[in-house]
Amino acid sequence: VHRVSGEMVAPPAKKSKGPDSITMRIGKVGVAGLFSPVTRINGYPWRLFVAPTHDRLSVSLVCCKGAESELWSCDATLTVKSKHGVNDMHRRFASWDDVREKKVQLLTETNRVQEIEVRVETDVDGESFPPRPPTLSHRAARAAADCCLVVEGRKFHVNKQSLAAQSSFFDVLFNGDFIEKNQSQIEIKDVEPEDFFMLLKLIHGESIGRISGNLAGHLLQLADRFDLTKLIIDRIENEIIASGAPSNEIKLLLSERFGLETLKAKMIATYDRESNLEDLARSRALLYLSPEMIRLMDRKCAALGVE
Repeated sequence: VHRVSGEMVAPPAKKSKGPDSITMRIGKVGVAGLFSPVTRINGYPWRLFVAPTHDRLSVSLVCCKGAESELWSCDATLTVKSKHGVNDMHRRFASWDDVREKKVQLLTETNRVQEIEVRVETDVDGESFPPRPPTLSHRAARAAADCCLVVEGRKFHVNKQSLAAQSSFFDVLFNGDFIEKNQSQIEIKDVEPEDFFMLLKLIHGESIGRISGNLAGHLLQLADRFDLTKLIIDRIENEIIASGAPSNEIKLLLSERFGLETLKAKMIATYDRESNLEDLARSRALLYLSPEMIRLMDRKCAALGVE
């Protein structure tokens, strides 16, 4: 364990050299589907899930990397061995994909597939991750609630231990030498109830769907205020990337303001055409970008001949 920015974190997982693979022998696949054993590739746990869909097999690559981080992406090669021969397919998977996009449909009769091998090479796996604290699901946390947080009259029933595991603010509030420690109801001021509700959903591992620019900014501000773990900040970043909203300009501003490096890299990559660079040049967002980002966009403009 070592210290980064004053926080105790676990060292990054040791990576193997080059891509590795998961091999799954296919026998009879029931209606509920079939999971492969977990295989650690490049230091992180992966598994396959195979389920029948009419006369085809649906294969999902599942990254159990949530134990270390919420953000990941990879290139995968699926080698399918069947009675018809061997077929290779190449796909890119990412944590921010829609659930449907994480699956590959195998165009073959289910009873003819004999073996699936998936070679995985990761490219977004962060620097250092704190280990995932032991937290409860939203439903379980409500069932085990031992405290009520009140936000502008709206009550949120929470489990102290679960919430404290993800926030040093709440850890101190619940376990420190404060009067609130022994109160069954605690008022949380200067936050909108709906924003706080969305934050609690993310803390307990629930998706919040389409996210606006205002909500994204509010959630990131609350993450800073409540000193949430990197895991939750990664989860917010993942939701922003996955959502069709806000606009690319707003996402770029958020990535700069809150140091969201994966989001920043993805947004920079979108500005690869004359039209969207011109859109950025006309946007008010340009007024708030850092000098370094403006210089980068100027170089992109020059390369494409945009004035």
